[in-house]
Amino acid sequence: MTANASAAVADRVVERRRAVALARHYPEAEGLSIVQIADRLGRSPATIKAYFYDPTGEKARAVKSRYQGVCRGCGACTQPRNGKGDAYADCKVCLRARSSGAGPESP
Repeated sequence: MTANASAAVADRVVERRRAVALARHYPEAEGLSIVQIADRLGRSPATIKAYFYDPTGEKARAVKSRYQGVCRGCGACTQPRNGKGDAYADCKVCLRARSSGAGPESP
């Protein structure tokens, strides 16, 4: 991971923590509803609900990690696409090798 990419991840983590803290503060201190909190923070009501359900984002990361597949060529992890059971069949390395004619034939 490059320095810029790791800085971007750190920024997202800090921003999520800040938003979670504010989302928790508003109902207690000001009695705001989820819709009102969403308007204040510039996020959707579903995102605010997610902040209450999963403040650290750990549950969402666990679900997304289950979307990964296994490369049929080398056994490496493949990237998820549209949810569980729809991961790519080949990793990027095997896909490039197969398209250039250098890799193993697909089953």
